[in-house]
Amino acid sequence: MQQSFSKQKYTIATPIESANHLGTDGFTCRDNWWSNHRFNLVLNFLPSNSMRQSLLDFGCGNGLWLRFLRRNNCPLSLTGYDPFFMSYASDASPRDLCIHTNLNDLKGKEYDCITALDVIEHIHNDKQALMQIGVHLKTGGNLLLTVPAYPLLFSRHDAVIGHYRRYTRRSITELLEESGYTVLHATYFFSFLVPLAAARKYYLLLCKNYHCASTPVDPLKIFSVLTSIESKFLRLTNFYLPLGTSIFAAAQKIKSGGG
Repeated sequence: MQQSFSKQKYTIATPIESANHLGTDGFTCRDNWWSNHRFNLVLNFLPSNSMRQSLLDFGCGNGLWLRFLRRNNCPLSLTGYDPFFMSYASDASPRDLCIHTNLNDLKGKEYDCITALDVIEHIHNDKQALMQIGVHLKTGGNLLLTVPAYPLLFSRHDAVIGHYRRYTRRSITELLEESGYTVLHATYFFSFLVPLAAARKYYLLLCKNYHCASTPVDPLKIFSVLTSIESKFLRLTNFYLPLGTSIFAAAQKIKSGGG
């Protein structure tokens, strides 16, 4: 239902168009308050006994998450995969990161932890993608992912950056369970952005021509303050919020072969 809703109203950008938008105009692949808040949340769920363990960032974009982990002295062995890696910003150099652009390069390899941060909403068949991820995840290993929340917030902006859908906490939980995982934790976050996302959707309905226009990386410093407050609140509530424009889920692979 979510997918048909979006396709009835909007033309979804192709993967290469999406990569070009995100690599040039979008700020999701840049070091800023939005990315850092998301990364810090995921960081709390990485394996605690991480020595000699491996992490694959599936759909790594320009490698921003891998660079974040490196800056924070993460002891995990880090690998990235993204078929559109070279379409992102020029600062994404494969020479200083282990990033594969061909899925065949991962054949026969399994990882202790896989992250997929704002990835599966860009894939037409999200269940198939989750099962493919499971092929490269050790049984008992953890998948950590983030996705955009609330189908009702789906807007022209989503279509331009290649989103096929947005999720609810319940729908992403059910999808993960159907794909061979057991969900360990799931929460909304970016709660303070909900009214702004709703306003953006209806504003864009009035815009006849919308391109993912360049915007300041950090439009309002208040957002950095708000993410700091939300981070503290997440810790106080054992990492659970009842609403937000994004969803974080931690899941464990329970079936051999990813489903």
